[in-house]
Amino acid sequence: MLKKSSEIIGLTGLNPYLPKEPEIEWQLGVKFWGKGYATELGKAIIEAAFKNTDITKIYGMVNPENIGSNRVMNKIGMNFLGFRAFMGEEAMFYEVLR
Repeated sequence: MLKKSSEIIGLTGLNPYLPKEPEIEWQLGVKFWGKGYATELGKAIIEAAFKNTDITKIYGMVNPENIGSNRVMNKIGMNFLGFRAFMGEEAMFYEVLR
């Protein structure tokens, strides 16, 4: 939600992937793309997860054509691992360690 207006801009969080190694996710409404919200959310989620849980690693999976999300992965400190199959499609895999 936007602080100023309480408008819902999308969703974000961690999804189960591997034990103690979840997947980070965000989905924002199109009008909120390119405004830095995904970067802000991603950094906050990683910080809170490592501070408040025993999570050891967080993965990120991105469609290779999604240039914006690939940039965000780098901005939030995630390291590129390469291409892997994910949910029946090829994805770019990232990780960040505790």
